[in-house]
Amino acid sequence: MPDVSLYRKVLFLETRNFGDAIIKSTLISQYGAGHPEQRVDLWAKKQFAGIFSRNTRINKFYTSGFPIAGMKSWNIITLARTIWTLRKERYDLAIDTMGDFRERLLLWLAHPKRIISIEREQGHPFNHLIRRGLSFLVEPVVIPKDMVNVYIQLAYLLKYLDVQKWTQEPNGLCASPPIIGIHPFASQKCRLWEWEKWNRLYRLLLEKGCVVQFFCSPAERAILEENIEIDQSSNIIAGDLQFFLEELRHIDLLICLDSFAVHASYSLGVRSIMLNGANDFHIWQTPLSSVVTGKFDCEYWPCYNKPKCTDYRCIRSINAEDVAQLAYTLLCR
Repeated sequence: MPDVSLYRKVLFLETRNFGDAIIKSTLISQYGAGHPEQRVDLWAKKQFAGIFSRNTRINKFYTSGFPIAGMKSWNIITLARTIWTLRKERYDLAIDTMGDFRERLLLWLAHPKRIISIEREQGHPFNHLIRRGLSFLVEPVVIPKDMVNVYIQLAYLLKYLDVQKWTQEPNGLCASPPIIGIHPFASQKCRLWEWEKWNRLYRLLLEKGCVVQFFCSPAERAILEENIEIDQSSNIIAGDLQFFLEELRHIDLLICLDSFAVHASYSLGVRSIMLNGANDFHIWQTPLSSVVTGKFDCEYWPCYNKPKCTDYRCIRSINAEDVAQLAYTLLCR
């Protein structure tokens, strides 16, 4: 185990998607709280600025595109300039949480004195999501096969980095009547639930006297209004990402799909219900989320959101009544 107290300049990297960026911001907050004397910098995509700008533990935020998870956003000249800038910073430590050879190579090019990287055992389900390799470039933190959940993995990494395990506590007592948020969007068709079921769930929640708020991006608002007959008692939260996060902290429970919203709610201490389809929810379930899965028979499950079917029976077998009942149960605790 390294003596992390000797380090003064530390670099984190985030190249993936919005959900990953939310998780990384939570991790940086935990690390920074455990080592307040260190200067923590971040290298990430520019579009994540709305997430990381809220994090007071981050000193400098370097941006570039990456040839990972959306390759259209990167430019090799910008990437090379950023790497050159980072090399001049002479970091004591760089931390990789993915275990993918591409992140490891990028951090190696930034030339820190030491790179600590998660290395999951052969056969670990998370390995379906990454491209392993270049372990000789890093100091590996070995994650056993039975440590499936990403939040447990990161707590294990924090312990290795001499940070006490930290879990986000849920917000206090519910409002009366309770405020439930609904975020019905996700980035892939195989993750989506049918609109008629969202409508049914919405009506069931209203009948129970709940206040329901809808969350979406400005571009998604028209789709939402086209598919949901929204009661005058409900609001649509459709601003930028910072506004989304600010409003999210005021609700009692979020109902959402397998998307960044479930990780955003956890980062704010808000409980959630995640409707899960093609992904292995054991990996991504947050400590404050309850998962609803359907009753289905599919030889390909989990396909990790790379479906081999066309009917998406895993997500579409979930019924609204089960989700509503779970919401009532959670709010009555």
